[in-house]
Amino acid sequence: GNGQGCCGGGGCEQGGCSVGGCGGMGRGCRGNGCGGCRAGGLGSYDPCCAKRYFSFFGGGVEYEDINFNLGLFGPDQQNAFLDAPLDLNDGYVIGGAVGRTLGRRFRAEMEFSYRNARLESAGVSINGQPQALLDLDGTLNQYAAMPNLLVDLNPGGRFNLYGGFGAGVVFNDLDGREPTTPLGIRLRASSFAYQGIVGVSTRIRCRLEPFAEYRYFGTDKLQIDAAAPIGSAEADVDITSSNILFGFRMYR
Repeated sequence: GNGQGCCGGGGCEQGGCSVGGCGGMGRGCRGNGCGGCRAGGLGSYDPCCAKRYFSFFGGGVEYEDINFNLGLFGPDQQNAFLDAPLDLNDGYVIGGAVGRTLGRRFRAEMEFSYRNARLESAGVSINGQPQALLDLDGTLNQYAAMPNLLVDLNPGGRFNLYGGFGAGVVFNDLDGREPTTPLGIRLRASSFAYQGIVGVSTRIRCRLEPFAEYRYFGTDKLQIDAAAPIGSAEADVDITSSNILFGFRMYR
């Protein structure tokens, strides 16, 4: 009937097979799915029985060079162009999320993350002629809030491949200076942010799920301020990075 083989006749948690919480009429809840989960059985776990989760993660970040071209109008040199690609050291990311399953294959979550990397150098050229490679002292900090939508390809299996995307907002704080010259850059603004996600997870206990992910994270155009010996100017840039993450989910 509605409950046979679905938590021993009691329905899946409060979802109830009859209302489709587990795929409707018991389909998707394997025999003693929830009962086996409560007893700690790995093989009998079914994702429809544990709907809500929270996760924590951390990992490394590799930023792409931030390229910008500035038209500088100084007192002694008009219509000069400063081309200054910024190189950042590899950084790190930490964060967490709260989410829930939507049927058997889909998940929705709200994620909060923090990224950090130190500025390394700026290659400066004027009017197309390389001038110098300057060491910079400064950091880039990013604080992001991202709703994500994910799809599981093998829910309930020993290994689950999944993918998804997210879109939200990020606050960017970049401040760098060359210690021996007046060259400085400054960016402090919020912008639209997006990310693509692919990952794999495995269940080592009934409700504990470690995972590894790759994410491509990017921002919309931002305005960066720069000051140089011949003047100051503003330019639009975007910030993109590749992220390798490791973490775990705890289901309720």
